[in-house]
Amino acid sequence: YTITFKLETGQTIDTPADAADFDITSDKLSNQPVVIPLGDVNNDSFADFIAAVQDDRAVGQSFARIYFGRNKPGDLTLTDEAPTLIVPATILQQTFSRQAFFTAPGDFNGDKVDDIAIAVTRFGGPTFVEAGIYIVFGKDFKKGEWPAEIDVLSNYDVVITDLPERASVANAGDVTGDGIDDLVIGDPVKQTVSVIFGRDKWEVGEVFSADFTDAGAASLDGFTIENEAANN
Repeated sequence: YTITFKLETGQTIDTPADAADFDITSDKLSNQPVVIPLGDVNNDSFADFIAAVQDDRAVGQSFARIYFGRNKPGDLTLTDEAPTLIVPATILQQTFSRQAFFTAPGDFNGDKVDDIAIAVTRFGGPTFVEAGIYIVFGKDFKKGEWPAEIDVLSNYDVVITDLPERASVANAGDVTGDGIDDLVIGDPVKQTVSVIFGRDKWEVGEVFSADFTDAGAASLDGFTIENEAANN
């Protein structure tokens, strides 16, 4: 059989700058434009996102400027006064073999407001004590303004430490059906996956961990592998 594609397939779509409904710019070239979705972290029914990131590679940290969605958006210039997250690793690229990543938006404490989860991991190099998952809970705008600046390293609401080297972290959704989103952590070195359950009160709790490697007896920790013989 023959598969035929349209001529437009693979072409670059040229969208002129004047086609935008509004522009978000910055007063500094060091603030690089990005779009990192955060969900609705101030509970006003409008989606928010990080619109600019300034990587400080001299010290290995980043300044992430937040744009809050609004009823009547218009052109906006981000300044140092914009709501900012100070992240203890660079976001756009590795510095000192470390980098920070944001998970997909999720509600990890069950208050119906999206939270921010940031994974700070290392890719080789010396031990990095700041490595971990930092969660900053969303804040209802009706109860006060979002802080002008949040230093994630000292003003987090939750930190999960001992993150393995080259770890990947993602929002797993609500895997337990309790109405609270959960986090999944992948360890590429040990080839294991762990699930950290979201909860309304973040204290030391159960970590759900499974080993899917072929080395020795698998530790499935409750997982059921269907059609195992056919997949061997």
